[in-house]
Amino acid sequence: MKATFAKVFALALVLALALSGCNLVGIDAKMQADEDIAKIDKEYAAAVATYDGGEVTVGEAINAFNETYTETAYMYSYFGIAMDHEQIHEMIESTLEQKVRSEIAAAHYDAEHSLSDEELAEVESTAQSNYEANLESAKESAEGNDDAERAEYARVLLRSNGMDYDAQYADGLLNAKNDAMEQLLRDEIAELTDEELQAAYDDKVAEQKESFTDGSSFESAMSGDSEIVCWMPDGYRTVKHILLMPSDETKSAYTTAVSAQTSAQTSLDDLKDELDAANDDTAEEGERTAEQIQADIDAAEATLESCNADVESAAQACLDEVKDTADEIYGRLEAGESFEDLIAEYGQDPGMTSEPTKTRGYYVSSESTSWETNFRDAAMALAQVGDYTAEPVVSGSGVHIIQYTGDVLGGEVPLDDVRDALYDEALEARKTEHVTETIDSWVEEANPSYDAEAFEAAVMAEE
Repeated sequence: MKATFAKVFALALVLALALSGCNLVGIDAKMQADEDIAKIDKEYAAAVATYDGGEVTVGEAINAFNETYTETAYMYSYFGIAMDHEQIHEMIESTLEQKVRSEIAAAHYDAEHSLSDEELAEVESTAQSNYEANLESAKESAEGNDDAERAEYARVLLRSNGMDYDAQYADGLLNAKNDAMEQLLRDEIAELTDEELQAAYDDKVAEQKESFTDGSSFESAMSGDSEIVCWMPDGYRTVKHILLMPSDETKSAYTTAVSAQTSAQTSLDDLKDELDAANDDTAEEGERTAEQIQADIDAAEATLESCNADVESAAQACLDEVKDTADEIYGRLEAGESFEDLIAEYGQDPGMTSEPTKTRGYYVSSESTSWETNFRDAAMALAQVGDYTAEPVVSGSGVHIIQYTGDVLGGEVPLDDVRDALYDEALEARKTEHVTETIDSWVEEANPSYDAEAFEAAVMAEE
């Protein structure tokens, strides 16, 4: 188990035991540290969760709680939110439940198995390494006249946060046993039946029918290989393109002009909506009249016309910069050269040279929102498979020569087409499910009981 002392220490979640060890300067540092650690051990010996055959003490759960608390507190503070008592209480309950779960799984492992000498040595080595790193971090904030005194003070802090060597070793041993038990359970599921595979396929189809309705989710899935697609929406085709890149300055000027155009169009649309509302109702006191709104509309239309001209000029600048290369590509296409070969030679889109999009191409429909309008509309305007755009198309990504490469058959993808990949995914899911279900049953049989209030009182009183 890895632990980052600095983050935990920053929370100041140290025992409220009025430890005299908080200032060891000028006294017998080791003696005082030993006394303070004895006080901590006495307080941390209290059981905060029990189950048939065992218990979890404050000391066994404190480090796991601190880690969760630290991560959550950091996230909340980033957004300027403070955790309330209910959230902290839920965090404690979750920590105790997970700890009991781990203890029960480890006990089942111990009943019939044991870790090898090599595995135990690895646990010990990791615990020692973590402890030494934690000690050095703690010493950086410790008081004391010399390194020895600071080390004793740091030792108290580590014990109070469950980050000393003994705690590191105990956590590492527990984790190793849990990992070994999980692997044993996973190995119990060696294969799937045809019925289980069919069920996984049916579930995937139903899920994607719902999730792919917005289009962008489907397009994203087809641009990567992390999701197995078993259902495709209607109306899609595949395209590939040769991307030519103007200079950054020229391309930036185009995107700036498009942004201004979009803003101007939005303003004009809003004004027209306001005018419609004003014409429907009698203007009330303080509201603008139709004549006032129309004057703004006239000005907005003039602004939009100017923005349109700027976009056209910026697009032409992009085309001019790559004209010689584009003309060369078109000449070679007309001579019968392969579009694929020209992508490899001229294209500047990494997606066209890496899988799966190198083979698949991009998936586009008339309703696509993942692609810029110019690219989408040009791709959908091509009449037949194999056609390519007669003129280059400008977008914020650069200049495109687009080819229509295939039609996409909507509906269910035949199971045989995805069988191997789906089998592996479904088998992995079934193994995970088996682990969860088995350990859940062990926990239920052990009749666990949790005392979050006792844990909270021990570690968070009088902060």
